[in-house]
Amino acid sequence: MFVFRLESVMNCRKSAEEKALTEFSDEKRNLEKEQQQLVRIQEHKVSLIGQLRDMRKDALKADEIALFMDYIRQVQARQTDQENVVRQATERVSLKREALLAALKDRKVMEALKARKLQEYIAESNKAEQKQMDETAISRYLRRDR
Repeated sequence: MFVFRLESVMNCRKSAEEKALTEFSDEKRNLEKEQQQLVRIQEHKVSLIGQLRDMRKDALKADEIALFMDYIRQVQARQTDQENVVRQATERVSLKREALLAALKDRKVMEALKARKLQEYIAESNKAEQKQMDETAISRYLRRDR
C-alpha cells in the first residue's frame, strides 16, 4: 500500500494556500470598497463643480463663493487621500497575489512529487509482482522436470 511520507507537509502547504487565498480575497474586497469610495468622492466633486458653475449665473457674494471653493478644495484633499489609500490597497493586493501564487506553486510541487512517488511505487510493485510470477513459473517448470 502506497504511503506518501510527506503527506503532512503537503497538507500544511494546502492549508497555507487556503489561508493565502482567503487573505487575497479579503484584500481584493477591501480594494474594491476603497475604489468605490474614491468614485463617490470624485462624483461628489464633479457635482460640486457643476453647482459652482450654476451659482455663477446667480448674483452671489464673494464670501459665499470663497466658502464653496474651500469646500471643493476639502473634497479634493479627501480625493487625494483616498487615491493614496487605493494605491496602498492595490499594493497589498499585489503582495497577497504573489503570496498566493507562491503557495499554489509549493502545493503543486508537492502534488507532483507525490505523483512521481506513486508512479515509482507502482513500478516497484509491478517489478516485484513480475519477479514473484517468474519465480513461481520457474519452480513449476523445475517440478515438472523431476
